[in-house]
Amino acid sequence: MFDSAVDNQHGVQQAAANLKHRLQEFRNINADAQVGVSAVAAMANDTLPFALMVKSYGTVSVNGKVNDADLDYLDKVANGTITDVDKNALTSRAFGRAAVITDVGISFAKELETAGQKWSLGVTPKYQRVDLFNYNVTVRDYDKDDFDGDKYHNTKNGFNADIGAYTDLNDNWTVGLVAQNIIPRSIDTKVVNGFKETFKVRPQATAGVSWHNDLFTTALDIDLTPASGFTSDSKRQFASVGAEFNAWKWAQLRAGYRQNMASNSGSAFTAGVGISPFDVVHIDVSGLVGTDHDYGAMAQLQFTF
Repeated sequence: MFDSAVDNQHGVQQAAANLKHRLQEFRNINADAQVGVSAVAAMANDTLPFALMVKSYGTVSVNGKVNDADLDYLDKVANGTITDVDKNALTSRAFGRAAVITDVGISFAKELETAGQKWSLGVTPKYQRVDLFNYNVTVRDYDKDDFDGDKYHNTKNGFNADIGAYTDLNDNWTVGLVAQNIIPRSIDTKVVNGFKETFKVRPQATAGVSWHNDLFTTALDIDLTPASGFTSDSKRQFASVGAEFNAWKWAQLRAGYRQNMASNSGSAFTAGVGISPFDVVHIDVSGLVGTDHDYGAMAQLQFTF
């Protein structure tokens, strides 16, 4: 370690060369990811169907801000030009941010009729916990194991709700509208080394239309508002189109594309397969390949009783 070498006045030049190499690699790091996991237990009945829902999802990003002056300083230490070394002269920093939203709720659904047209309404009141992480340190102090330390982490609890509706226009066409997180929330991270971020839980409305028969389904979804995120991040608001071939409810083949309408990041092609023997056990696996080296994967297991 560079700090230890300076403190002990031993191996300083080699430590400086090693740290310079690490900084050169770290300056190109700019990684972002969206993750999620959920579980649902549904109870169907003729009066008021309901489902218990637990969902956790979030975003994480890591990047390095490396100054050329630091690289030049370390180079001079490594070649012996600078002998009176000041370890505090380095100002390059590592930044990591994350937000994890956990929802626990109960969903209710009811079929209604208006002017002879049947439609369904669903409402999900939910308890909502938001965990925020604001990790920023000088690069020489970077330690990935400290990311979730109390110094960088805070939590905010509250309540929210989702609401949605859909109707079958005929045997083949379905239209729907859903609004998630109808109560907006704005939450600040802890202030760490003079830096603070703000995470916004945004109401997100999505409209969709699909055409389907016994073998094929095609769908178009459009986000009418952007998704939740840090205020300093590029917004995510997608238009998505997809198709599915269903082989007699035993196997499914899917493909799609999504375009971010709010920024140049996040657009991607998707593909997936599903297996559903006897329409009891459902196994789904899908992947995502997008612009700017974006990759993703999803696996889902479902049982129907």
